[in-house]
Amino acid sequence: MKLLLLSTLLFLWLPPALEGQGQIPLPDPPRERIKNTLAGVYSDNITLFMRNSPYRVTADLTVEVGATMYIETGVQIYFDTGAGLRVKGAIIADGNEFAHIQMLPYQEQFQYDDTMPEMRLIDGPNVRMGRLQWRFRDRWRSVCTQVTNWTQVDVGAACRTMGFGDGGFWKWFRRNNETYPLVLPKPDCYPGAKTLRDCPGLADENRIPLSENLCQGEDDLGIICWGPPTFQGWAKHWKGIQIFNSPFTYVNADDDMVSVQRESASRLEHLDILYAGYDGSTKNVTAALWIEGVPPIMNGLRIEHSARDGLYLYESAGPILIANSTFSHNRGHGIAVDQTTDARFFLNMTRVEGNWGDGIWYKQYSKGLAMLPVNAPIQHRAKRQNLFEEEKPRADMCRIHSIPSSLFFPHLLSAHMQNGSIVDPSLPLDCWMILSLPPRLDYTYSLQFLSVVNRNPPQLRSSTWFIVCDTDEAHSACTVPQMKIPLIDGKLPQSISIKSSGQPLYLGIEHTIASGTGYLAGNVDVLFRVHASVKDKALYGLNITNSIISSNIGNGILGIDLRDRTALHNVTVEDNQGQAGFLVRDGAADLWLNDTRLIGNWGDGMNVSYAGGSINLNGTTVNKNRWRGVAVHYNESSPFLAMHYEFIFKGRPSNNIFYVRSIVSENLWGGILIGNFCIPVERKIEPKFLINWVELVHNQYHPAVEIHSCQSDGAARSIVDVSGNRIEGNNGMGLRIAPAVNMLGVISSNQFLNNNDSALFVKNSPWPQLWRLPANLTISRNAFKFNRGKYIVSIGLNEDAPMQFLTFNQQNEVRENTVISPFPHLKARSAPHAALIVTSSNVKLHRNCFRNRDAEYEIATELSEHAKVIDARENNWGTADRRQFMAKIFDQFYRYSLATIDINPFAAVCNERNAHITQILEYFRQFRKESQPFLLGGAVYENHDLPIGTYHVTDDLHVVPGARLTLAPGSVLQFQDGIGMLVQGELARSGFDEDEDKLITFTARPFVLPTIDDVRLVDDDGSSEVLMGRVEVLVDNEWGTVCNRSWTAFHAQMVCNRLGLVMDPQYFENWRIFPSRGDLPMIMDNIRCEENEVDITRCRHDGVRHNVAAGCRPTEVVGVRCAEPRWAGVRFSLLANPPTVTGQRTMHNWRIEKVRDNFWNGIDVVYNDLTKKPAIRDSVITNNRKNGMVVRSAGITIENVS
Repeated sequence: MKLLLLSTLLFLWLPPALEGQGQIPLPDPPRERIKNTLAGVYSDNITLFMRNSPYRVTADLTVEVGATMYIETGVQIYFDTGAGLRVKGAIIADGNEFAHIQMLPYQEQFQYDDTMPEMRLIDGPNVRMGRLQWRFRDRWRSVCTQVTNWTQVDVGAACRTMGFGDGGFWKWFRRNNETYPLVLPKPDCYPGAKTLRDCPGLADENRIPLSENLCQGEDDLGIICWGPPTFQGWAKHWKGIQIFNSPFTYVNADDDMVSVQRESASRLEHLDILYAGYDGSTKNVTAALWIEGVPPIMNGLRIEHSARDGLYLYESAGPILIANSTFSHNRGHGIAVDQTTDARFFLNMTRVEGNWGDGIWYKQYSKGLAMLPVNAPIQHRAKRQNLFEEEKPRADMCRIHSIPSSLFFPHLLSAHMQNGSIVDPSLPLDCWMILSLPPRLDYTYSLQFLSVVNRNPPQLRSSTWFIVCDTDEAHSACTVPQMKIPLIDGKLPQSISIKSSGQPLYLGIEHTIASGTGYLAGNVDVLFRVHASVKDKALYGLNITNSIISSNIGNGILGIDLRDRTALHNVTVEDNQGQAGFLVRDGAADLWLNDTRLIGNWGDGMNVSYAGGSINLNGTTVNKNRWRGVAVHYNESSPFLAMHYEFIFKGRPSNNIFYVRSIVSENLWGGILIGNFCIPVERKIEPKFLINWVELVHNQYHPAVEIHSCQSDGAARSIVDVSGNRIEGNNGMGLRIAPAVNMLGVISSNQFLNNNDSALFVKNSPWPQLWRLPANLTISRNAFKFNRGKYIVSIGLNEDAPMQFLTFNQQNEVRENTVISPFPHLKARSAPHAALIVTSSNVKLHRNCFRNRDAEYEIATELSEHAKVIDARENNWGTADRRQFMAKIFDQFYRYSLATIDINPFAAVCNERNAHITQILEYFRQFRKESQPFLLGGAVYENHDLPIGTYHVTDDLHVVPGARLTLAPGSVLQFQDGIGMLVQGELARSGFDEDEDKLITFTARPFVLPTIDDVRLVDDDGSSEVLMGRVEVLVDNEWGTVCNRSWTAFHAQMVCNRLGLVMDPQYFENWRIFPSRGDLPMIMDNIRCEENEVDITRCRHDGVRHNVAAGCRPTEVVGVRCAEPRWAGVRFSLLANPPTVTGQRTMHNWRIEKVRDNFWNGIDVVYNDLTKKPAIRDSVITNNRKNGMVVRSAGITIENVS
């Protein structure tokens, strides 16, 4: 019984998993009577005892240089408004987890405004200056003034909205296309307005324009705020703690005693700092805890409700260590690390949540060396002053080539190559150094570059390299090369880590010139630091473990100018409202995310825009972010230089239950985007993009995975491997690579299931200029099942590209998918709808399996090159019955302008190893079925006679060379829209002179205007049975009009096609009209349709919630001119044969009903043969867009033609 009770109590005591990080807030004890009052300057050591607590600080309390303040466990210190603690010496606050040291406000405020602001400043150096944004209708929107300057009164009101005293204009920010605008050209504030909402310009929310296209090409407003705080209850705040350059010592960085690091004499343990952040001396806000120089060890901190940042560290010259702490509900960043010169920041078991800036704001120093305090002369120590000097290198490797073994790592080294130095590759290097450690262990060396100056101009065709090698102590040269780093003026290489082989490390600088030998034209100066540690312990910069970063108004984690390895392990980054949960802006570094969760952030889950590095995600969940899950962009103009270009995202293989799953799911703008990048081939680096065993499910709008490729000549080849993934239930494409150039790719063993907008898309044809670039892709062993779209797989490269190849093989299964016709009232001509679309003939399909009962065609081609053949042999088409599967091959048989798909022989069974290869013998597709004798369509391979009748032509009629199609006089051929006829053989009449008056008529099928449920054209009389008129759409169960401000020919064609009509986009006046405004409200603007979208009402757009009517004049409604779809006409090839029957005249009594309303020439005679006596008779040629008739060859007879 006692054992059961004890077990129950232990179970009840255990906190939930997510609540283990940080400090559990202890109840504030009742305020006791103040026992001691403090103020002034302490020049000697002082101890604040528990027995004398609580203390009251009435004015700034200063601990001078050389003095130390000790604070015992459980001490309470109350600070008056604006008063704080300034530490120039050292502070040791030694609390424990059961009795914190508490620093609290003395001033009580019964009415305190703790609500988060509806405005913020982002993209600036701090929360008081930056791009102005307003949280309006559940979204942060940048303020666009339409090139109108706000008044000082307007800016002041905006700053007071955020709790600051006043402010002014700072600068214009370039528009970010992925943010949303709020158009405020004139707030019209009056002096003394407390917030922008008090201004007349914002009195009516429904009159504030929100459409993004109102601000295209214009910049966003950036302001700076200053002055005392104005929010309610601000007087409750005291200054906080400011620590300026505490003294430090050097301690061992690891057990092997190879390296040392700086450790501050100050220490902060289990310390609560509440309601700090107001500096009474400057009448301005500040950080609750401000630290400069070497930071103290911080454990068990609880910093809440600061008037600005929770913790601010400036130019940290030693490692930052924070554990078991909480930073919450501060009016700035939770933790801000500004210009750290050491780079190392370790955060463990900490909560950073509810802050009004970024959760963690981290920026590395990129301008050289740190300033460190020095031993001051007596006269300065008497004045309690610190003197500083720049850290000095231990050696110049161009003069000194070794470091005494008595000196510990890290070593700060420099290299100065003077202009005029001899350059001769046959001589040993002038600048070199050997670093050695005892050979008892394998060590890891890390190189941190601090400055690179190379005054040799590029036009000299010279290059400078930093060389890292293994060597022997007896040699002064490289024996085993490990790395070669280019030294480019002004570009800082990323930090690198190298495992030693037990041999000394050789460092050297090599300069080469085009002539081979000569002289150095300009100085070369390099400054770098070398770290060493035991095996497999590399140098880390930002390192966060076992922590929660959530609900911050800015980004969860923002890293700026990163150069050292960054790692997140077991970190939850959730519900942050900035551009991303984890945002990296510039730099060059390796990024590692292990067992981390990026969930529900208002922007991307992870957004990286930098020069490059190795990005590794393992066992990571990226879920329910409002933008993309992961977005990576490589910035070629960055002042940093990457040594790796890798994106590696790995999850749990199907046969391993011990790995953590990687999931990218339910992100509203797509899953993973790898942006465009280019790396010169001379860098000898192959970028790698590996996505393996990841679950990409239920992502919206954009593709689950999208990979861009470099489209430049001379770029390095990228390695792409997308294998073993589950890509399921996405509303956008599964995987998109377009274009695919400068790439060696493998897409293998993936499960593409239940995707709603195609599964795989690889296409180069929209970029014909890329034909010269290489590409080699292999797509194998994938399952494409239960997907839905106008095609399931679309693959193709540049036609006639000599270095581009794509193989689709090894039993890809394309089965049980549903293929839809996006425009069911139109007949597709060169853009068919099939389970598999092939767009170029350099695609080879071999031993794959197809069976799609809900698809009209299994395979189709878009390649409009009549003479080309696509190799699709030895594939299984779901049945061994030729009559069934041959009808589902859409190629030249159905459209004479397309390429041919060769499927002979075929695989009788779906088994790659034992496919039962079968020849198609004595069978070919027929253009006319006996069961439907008056339905025509397809290639005519032999002689056929058609009796008199009315025939409906549903696919192209193609009379091949050697075949003859004979028509009976009086017959009528009604062609469906987009369908035509090519005669390469012979087209003849079966009658002679006695049937001369009987005409053979080629015409279009009668057109009936279809009715669509959600789109219509309406003329000024209110009729919707018209071909041109005002566009009206049904969105959210409301009919309305569309603003024409960003309307394009693409949108107009989408509307016309959806209505079963066509459009001529050549000239503006061909498709655009200007109708009356109508009686309906305007409900759509700024329509942004993706390439596969076919319903304009479902495209992303600005709607009623964007106040469309406020930004678009009522007369600016869209009007479109569409046209009835036409058939494609009749084309005679040069190979066409003349009739051979005596008494039959060529093309006599044939009638092409009318040649009218064509979007090009009515009749175009390219070539004619005088021996065949060509003639055009009894025809009407009218209302064609260009010429009625063009004759390029003489000798044609034209009679009774008007």
